[in-house]
Amino acid sequence: LHVLNSVQMQAHPSFAFLLRSLDLHYRERVKLDGRHDFVGFMSQHADAVVSHQWQNEQNIVYLDALYGGYPLVHNSPWLR
Repeated sequence: LHVLNSVQMQAHPSFAFLLRSLDLHYRERVKLDGRHDFVGFMSQHADAVVSHQWQNEQNIVYLDALYGGYPLVHNSPWLR
């Protein structure tokens, strides 16, 4: 599990609690990352995109994922 744009959140108490509650964390299967070039990152590290947005319903990453043929799990009313 790669969590992009999350390195700065690892010290936040709520995020740290959530992270420690995951079995994947204890199996050392979670990687916190900074920002990345979407196309380059996906081609090397991922097969699908799971995205949760808050007050950003039209995030361009949705279109990048769909154009690239990647499955997209999202909560955007814009793409309902």
